[in-house]
Amino acid sequence: MTIGTSRRPDRAARTARPEREHVVLVHAHPDDESIVTGGTIAKLVRDGVPVTVLTCTRGERGDVIPEELRHLEGDLRALADHRETELADAMAALGVTDHRFLGDPDARWRGLDARRYVDSGMEWGDDGVPVALRPLDPDSLCAGDEADEARDVLAVIADVDATSVVTYDDHGGYGHPDHKRTHVIATWAAEEAGIPAYLITTTESSAGRAHELVAARGRFPAPDPRPAGMLVLPDDAVDVAVDVAEALDAKTRAIASHRTQVVVDGDQFALSHGIGEPIAAVELFRLHRPVGAAPDDGTPRPPR
Repeated sequence: MTIGTSRRPDRAARTARPEREHVVLVHAHPDDESIVTGGTIAKLVRDGVPVTVLTCTRGERGDVIPEELRHLEGDLRALADHRETELADAMAALGVTDHRFLGDPDARWRGLDARRYVDSGMEWGDDGVPVALRPLDPDSLCAGDEADEARDVLAVIADVDATSVVTYDDHGGYGHPDHKRTHVIATWAAEEAGIPAYLITTTESSAGRAHELVAARGRFPAPDPRPAGMLVLPDDAVDVAVDVAEALDAKTRAIASHRTQVVVDGDQFALSHGIGEPIAAVELFRLHRPVGAAPDDGTPRPPR
């Protein structure tokens, strides 16, 4: 994925656009794709670049904001079904025609029966950092076998002949256990396929700017400029900065499609915790390193 411009001229040569692109974006739950990569998705589609959005779970354990839909909370199947419709609306807003759920027949490693990965759930720790629910649902993403899940991602990469993958950093963005697992399996699959993976990035400037914008508006409580559990990096860590100003309308409509999860007010939004965030007009990414190298933590890699 090389659209947009690098913040660093010395990286421009490494990010020249290939003759053919197909980007696979791997996300944990419905709404993640729109909130953190919606502008990039819409811009890619408008530029004629094929895009596949791969969602690992249906967000069965998410909170529900609207009072009239609150009855869905705790009913895993009913909420999953509803969030599927929200996700379909978001995909339409972004122009995506290839969306898949991990484990479905079109996103499952050859020879394995189709399966449904369930939202693992989370709760907030005393330090403000998310922790996994215990005991884990045996059907949840975090209870699954990492190698099998990585193979499922690899199956999609191979099916579309992807040229790059986009997913979370190793902190999983704000730290949701499913986001962390998604990072692991998506980067494993990209390494196995020999293609680059780009990690969604928060920088000191972007976090500070988000705080300032929300505080100035006063509609929502402002986010912490140093949010607990998030990996906030120096500005020069960014490899690709995608200007999505022309796609903001599509991004905003996609975010608003997720009514159970998000309240949108103009150019800002809040999740169920009520903390505001601006709808970012620039989306930041850094290259996952090393590409093509085995993990250094001793964890077995998925076989070829």
